[in-house]
Amino acid sequence: MNNFNTQVNRESNTHKILDLVSKTPSFIDEMEHLELRSHDFIKITPERLNYLRDFSTIIAILISFIVIGFYKYEATENENGSFNFESVISEFP
Repeated sequence: MNNFNTQVNRESNTHKILDLVSKTPSFIDEMEHLELRSHDFIKITPERLNYLRDFSTIIAILISFIVIGFYKYEATENENGSFNFESVISEFP
């Protein structure tokens, strides 16, 4: 609706009607889509989608902190006496 309101030509009533008639098939497609979605078993509304997106972001941040907290470098000595620093993380996290 907002997209239509911003794009409609408002020079005269004729232009308004012609724009409305030209957009009618897309309006019908949109209404059919909304009608089909209203009968879905699991309804994903924009509010639920935003909640799921925020929840997944929080989980990703928590996983990142767990990895950073358990991530460490260990020095292993080579046969020639030099040391290699390798990243090590235990299996627990």
